[in-house]
Amino acid sequence: MAKNKVKFQQGLTLQEFLSQYGSENQCRHSLNQWRWPNGFICPECGHDRYCTLKVTSLEF
Repeated sequence: MAKNKVKFQQGLTLQEFLSQYGSENQCRHSLNQWRWPNGFICPECGHDRYCTLKVTSLEF
């Protein structure tokens, strides 16, 4: 039976994880780099500008 690549991948220690992704800004920056390694480009129109939305409160 073949090994599950996700299950058996090289991992990070907790200290390594926190040093790379410990803050919201670090995590956001990494996600943006993975998604758009050459900078943001809208998949719909090809524009290179974007906006961010700020959520002030969530009510359920």
